[in-house]
Parts: sequence; structure tokens; C-alpha cells
Amino acid sequence: MLVPDAVSVSSLSTVLIAARRPVLRAGLVSLVGDASCPRQADSLDAAHDALRRHPTDVVLLALPDPAEALRRLTDSFPDIPCLVVTSRALRTVGMEALTLGAAGVLRRRRAPEELPAALQTVASGGRYISPRLLRILADSL
Repeated sequence: MLVPDAVSVSSLSTVLIAARRPVLRAGLVSLVGDASCPRQADSLDAAHDALRRHPTDVVLLALPDPAEALRRLTDSFPDIPCLVVTSRALRTVGMEALTLGAAGVLRRRRAPEELPAALQTVASGGRYISPRLLRILADSL
């Protein structure tokens, strides 16, 4: 599998990567790159604290309970888009995340391919729905 270079998002100055596992945070940091000044949080409380203290453009949310995290973060920081990165089934997590206000959802294993487009879309005020989740949504109509 070809892994793209780090994300180049000129309008994006700060990304917060919220993930419990250090290896996942490191992987997402390497995909985002230094240009986006990624901050890191290993828990929902740490993410909430980081958002209170530092200006942030986008949150990459890869915590175990994305629903709880989205409820808390979107209530406290409604203007900061959250992009959910999950290893769980998109059919359930994706739909719930979008309903709870996520700006986008993508599968963890697809992050190397999809993260650049997802970050660009979310950073510019759009919503990113992975191609797989889009098919799931279309099939449910």
C-alpha cells in the first residue's frame, strides 16, 4: 500500500489528535505532518483541556467512545470540527457520529489514503463522508 506524504493543508494551522493509544497518535501525527502543528491528547479530559488552552482548527478524534467524546466536545466547542477516525463498523459508528455533529468519519485503516482529503474538507467548513460510509448511507435510502 502506498502511503501518501504528510497532509498539506495551508489554511490549517493547528490539529489536535485525540487517541488513547500512543502508536495510533504517532501514526496520525506522521500523516498530519509538522506543518499543521499537531497537538496530542490521550483521553477525552486531556482533549477538552487542550481545546480550552490552545486555538485549534480541527480535532482528529480516535478515542474508544466517539459518541461520548462528540457530545462533550461539540457542546463545549461547537465551532471546532471533529473528524472521527474509527476501527469500528461504519454502519453504526458513522451514522451516530454524523448525527452527533461530527464533521467527518473515516475508517482507521483507510486514514493514510483518506486523511488528506478529509482534513482539507473539514478545515474548509465542509463535511467528509468516506466513500464506504457514503455507500452505506445510499443503500439505507
